[in-house]
Amino acid sequence: VEDFNAGLPKSRLPLETTLTEV
Repeated sequence: VEDFNAGLPKSRLPLETTLTEV
């Protein structure tokens, strides 16, 4: 998940938000 987050421009947001965006 960290890799996925780092690849996204919104890696600063919480994982929950990132997962919801994806």
